[in-house]
Amino acid sequence: MNKENILEVKNLKTYFPIRGGIFNRVINHVKAVNGVNFELLKNETLGIVGESGCGKSTLIKTIMRGVHASEGKILFNNGNNKIDILELNKKELKSIRKNIQMIFQDPFSSLSPRMTVRNIIVEPLKINKNIKDNKKLDEIAINLLKDVGLNPKYLQRYPHAFSGGQRQRIGVARALSLKPKLLLADEPTSALDVSVQSQLLNLLTKLKEKYELSMIFISHDLSVVEHISDRMAVMYVGNIVEIGDVKEIFNKPTHPYTRALLSAVPIANPHKRNHKELLEGEVADPANLPSGCPFHPRCKYKKDICIHQKPDLKPLKSNENKKVACHFANEL
Repeated sequence: MNKENILEVKNLKTYFPIRGGIFNRVINHVKAVNGVNFELLKNETLGIVGESGCGKSTLIKTIMRGVHASEGKILFNNGNNKIDILELNKKELKSIRKNIQMIFQDPFSSLSPRMTVRNIIVEPLKINKNIKDNKKLDEIAINLLKDVGLNPKYLQRYPHAFSGGQRQRIGVARALSLKPKLLLADEPTSALDVSVQSQLLNLLTKLKEKYELSMIFISHDLSVVEHISDRMAVMYVGNIVEIGDVKEIFNKPTHPYTRALLSAVPIANPHKRNHKELLEGEVADPANLPSGCPFHPRCKYKKDICIHQKPDLKPLKSNENKKVACHFANEL
């Protein structure tokens, strides 16, 4: 694998204001993404997992500049140099977005019901590459439909004629039309049947190799992330608490939150039982985070330092390729 980074996220924060009072002033903030750091290698798939509301979707929307970042840097390697996406003006951002495309969670609302499949797929080409030759556009659309496993005769049909799995394939074809370098997948299988999920995951793996893509794949389903990812990051209320090789994290989770998540996954073996680590308390409120480590109110290993000081995401002494945000990561 090429060890060059295609994306570097540094101290990224995305806060949403809470307004109140008779003057509608900002009285607090929801800290949806609260100091996230990670790198994405070229041709790598990074899976991001965590409970609902932990900031996964907000993170990739911020990377796309669909949501305004409060602080930090997002460095994208466009081949010539590294560009901070957060510093780009509208014209520069449009040029970079050709290289960063997104697959949305809901295959029903993400496709225009008034556009044919052909027009949905070629619209990005018209807007970004100014291609007006209809024959060329038809040829590209046909090839993309074949790549995602759909019959080219569907080109003139409308989205309502397709199942959820077929609609998601159309969404994938649209995302690939500009031949991006980075694909952001926001829980693309969560609305699909289990059998269709596996087909889509295998398709994405195949297309990643064909198009030489890097991918950030978001899911709350750990088995899905294990299947498709090279590395995985675990998020808890806007923070990455553990990141590393997917097999190493599944075989030997370090952070107490990661352990609890993995212990909740059912084992398909009636003769084998895994030890369940049950968490006490509720998920922290991103508008009223606890002091120190955000996980400390639910952690059975907490000590005084956890209450007063937030831990940095640091490599383990025994494995520098895995990073954990815990004061006692090397002792667990």
